[in-house]
Parts: sequence; C-alpha cells; structure tokens
Amino acid sequence: MTKLSEVKSVKLLEMLQAIDYALVELNLYLDVIPGDSNALQQFNTLNEQREEIRSQLHAQLGAISSYNILSDPDNRKWSLAP
Repeated sequence: MTKLSEVKSVKLLEMLQAIDYALVELNLYLDVIPGDSNALQQFNTLNEQREEIRSQLHAQLGAISSYNILSDPDNRKWSLAP
C-alpha cells in the first residue's frame, strides 16, 4: 500500500467514524421524536454516505468489521494481511 493510499484510507476511516457517531445520535433523537422528518431525511442521507465509504474501504482494505465477514467468505482469512 502506498503512502497516498494509506492517507486516503485513514481519511475514509475518520469520515466513517464521524458518520457512525452522527447516525447513533440521530437514532437516539428519532427514538424520542420519531415524527421529525428532517432528522429522518438526515439519517437516511448519512446512512447512504456511510455505505459508500464502507464500500470504498472494503475494496481497499478488505473487511473492516466482523459484520462484513459473514456475508463474504473470501474475507474470513483473518491470518492474512489486507
């Protein structure tokens, strides 16, 4: 992996963390105020962005969480480096 691709991967991981945090917060908010259509739209938009970033990271690094492992048998090789 080149230095540039490492930097890009780190940036994507940071973006993923930020989006995950926002999704948890919005989920908690929507538990209390489920009728807020703006919050629901924001949640859906962030969820789509999360999936795009996760797909990019998956292509670069392989599985980034155990949830991805179960759906793709090729990623069950924990002993191999990405």
